[in-house]
Amino acid sequence: MREYPQGRNERCGVKMIKELAEYIKDELGLVVGSDLIVGPMTEATQDEAVSIDEVAGGRAEFFLDDQDDVVIDMICRAVTRSAARALAHSLFSHFHQRNAYDLPTLTSGENYHIIYSKADRTPYYSGQDDRNRSYYLTSITFRVQRY
Repeated sequence: MREYPQGRNERCGVKMIKELAEYIKDELGLVVGSDLIVGPMTEATQDEAVSIDEVAGGRAEFFLDDQDDVVIDMICRAVTRSAARALAHSLFSHFHQRNAYDLPTLTSGENYHIIYSKADRTPYYSGQDDRNRSYYLTSITFRVQRY
């Protein structure tokens, strides 16, 4: 079995989700904890909100010890279907086929360079909740290099 460098057994996405939330806050003007939720969305969350959560991740290539592929689900909720769709498409257009950008450095000390990001599919409608709020979902794959 191959030995990994110290600390590489932890998945990158679990740690970089806070940096990604900070990046979305800075780039798209969403407020963390209000209309940008890290983790699952609850009923108490305001009507128009985005939830980001890591769903999968792993080594990008066997011999690239410093790179991971991280898949992040982005769930957009709004009172109307068109508002949820617009929110999801704004995230999709911002992250799909982008290359070479850095996430903000937080106090954790990790630095993340996004080699590229791409949407796995266009945002899709997933239905309504019991309060008639509409949901759109998309998944973004980030090729991440830690330095």
